[in-house]
Amino acid sequence: DIYPLGEHWAQMSIVESKLRTLRRDISQLNSRITQFPEDSKAQADLTQKLSELDVAKKLWIAGMKKSVAYEAKNREMMIAADRVRQYDYLTGENKIIKLHKEALEVCEKNDDIIPEELWGRILSF
Repeated sequence: DIYPLGEHWAQMSIVESKLRTLRRDISQLNSRITQFPEDSKAQADLTQKLSELDVAKKLWIAGMKKSVAYEAKNREMMIAADRVRQYDYLTGENKIIKLHKEALEVCEKNDDIIPEELWGRILSF
């Protein structure tokens, strides 16, 4: 049995949708606060949304790490089954796998933090 990456990615897409929504909400709240700096409700809402964004980012990073690990285990199984050439052909140019591997590399070099420019690419996928 191989790990069902498609099912895992479907769950991750829910988190990605939440991240897009939170980023939009934060942008709107920042605009509101710029116009009305003493709006305490907007300030409180912004604090809440920023906290939710942090949690969602950590959840996505955990999912990305599982995705890369599951893909590696799938590949190991294909090596054992003498099917690695076919597997590499099917997965070698998979955009999701490539993006997750890139994000993992960035996280490992950056204390589990993904820079905003990479989040932009992740969420525009």
